[in-house]
Amino acid sequence: MSARRRLVVAAWIALACGARPAEARPSPLTVTFDGAATFTEWPPAAAQGPDGRGRLRIVGEAPPRVIFFGRNFQEARDLGPVPLSSCAVKNCVQSAPIPFVIDAVDAAAVAAFDGPAAPHRARLANVGDTFYLYEAESSTPFAGPVTLTALDGGATVLPRKLAVFRLDAPRGTPEVALDSKKRDALIDAAVAGAITLWKPCGIAIVPLPVHRLPPPPPHLLSFGDEFGLPGATTPIHLRFAVKTSPKETPFDLLLSPGTTPEEAAERTAEALEAKGFSVRVRRQPPVASGAHATVDLAIRDSRSNELLPVEATGSVSSDPHLAVHIGRVDLDDALTHFDDGNAYAGTLEERTLLSALAHEGERAGIHADYTVLVIPSLGGDGRVGEAFLRSDGGAVHDTVLIDRGGLRAGMPGNTLAHELGHAMLDFPGHSDAYGHDTPMRLMDSDASAVGAYGPRRLTAEECRRARSNGPSTSSTAR
Repeated sequence: MSARRRLVVAAWIALACGARPAEARPSPLTVTFDGAATFTEWPPAAAQGPDGRGRLRIVGEAPPRVIFFGRNFQEARDLGPVPLSSCAVKNCVQSAPIPFVIDAVDAAAVAAFDGPAAPHRARLANVGDTFYLYEAESSTPFAGPVTLTALDGGATVLPRKLAVFRLDAPRGTPEVALDSKKRDALIDAAVAGAITLWKPCGIAIVPLPVHRLPPPPPHLLSFGDEFGLPGATTPIHLRFAVKTSPKETPFDLLLSPGTTPEEAAERTAEALEAKGFSVRVRRQPPVASGAHATVDLAIRDSRSNELLPVEATGSVSSDPHLAVHIGRVDLDDALTHFDDGNAYAGTLEERTLLSALAHEGERAGIHADYTVLVIPSLGGDGRVGEAFLRSDGGAVHDTVLIDRGGLRAGMPGNTLAHELGHAMLDFPGHSDAYGHDTPMRLMDSDASAVGAYGPRRLTAEECRRARSNGPSTSSTAR
């Protein structure tokens, strides 16, 4: 067979090659690429049928009997032609479907499905990769470019900056692993997994350098607790002290009967600022059982910008209805996390921790679309990660917590990619809560399968939603 009658499908990425390919020239052969150039359906069997995406069809007087596909001329591989009995034109052949895959795990699954004697079909690719058709031993393109698209059809790669923090171990307890190299490797692997699994949506997660978060002091005054009740019919005393080394500043405020949590927080913020302190006010929406919103005051030194500890002897508020608490973080017994009733606001311990996270991000000048905080453990029901969503309306959003259990699970859990999915989709639900159990989908609630058949897949609708939820206008300091 003459070289002129053979085709090579070469994956040519213009940026990598550093030069723009020459213009396509006329040829006696007709080449079409059937279906969208996008990532294959799963399991791989879905790409075997007559509707499998990524087929090359060649029509001509004497078309070649073999078709090649590769990232460059040297990597061309035989994909095995399939004769077409239904072709209306004489001498038609086409390739077997060409699966575009995101990593070696998927490529191995395709190879295992095809069997050892079958040609190697799977090709690693990214959204935006451009492929050209070439005749063998020729540097001139045979046909125009084919660009790989996202699952929802988008061809533009959208960057999303990811800030990663790790909480310093409290009292010597390791937040991830005793060995710092192992800790860093686990964090890097989780981030790399998230980058890979969101590739089919054309979302490029760009990780920023990992920063440390010191254990925060009890710097948060929270008004309203979860119930958000106003004061009763008697005057209310608020008594607390702000510690500034080597002294402390006491406060004794008198509030009117019936004062709401928001009114009490405003009066307290005014008193603190009058004494020279800096106050960050954070309002949370009322939880499911709450009468009024919760308001948190994060207290800082106006000169050094350090978070300042707050102390009280007994209860801060003299009124049992108007709840005022000091937020503390003690992870020796794991982090107290939110449930369905208070997910909008998070628990007091979570809000105190995330207030410190926002403060540290602000001090470091970090601006990111999404923030991840690695902590030792989440308490209670075996949860290993959770996400705070923008649509919930809370002061904290686009933020993910993941503990050492979530990091160490690796595959098949893909915990970080899953929790980031909640943030990027801005949706708390799981795919199996609204239909059949689908353990192959990333947003499924469990991890009952492993490898390429584990929770890794995203749908076109999920990609469309994640791509349309653009970056927040706020920074990591939320």
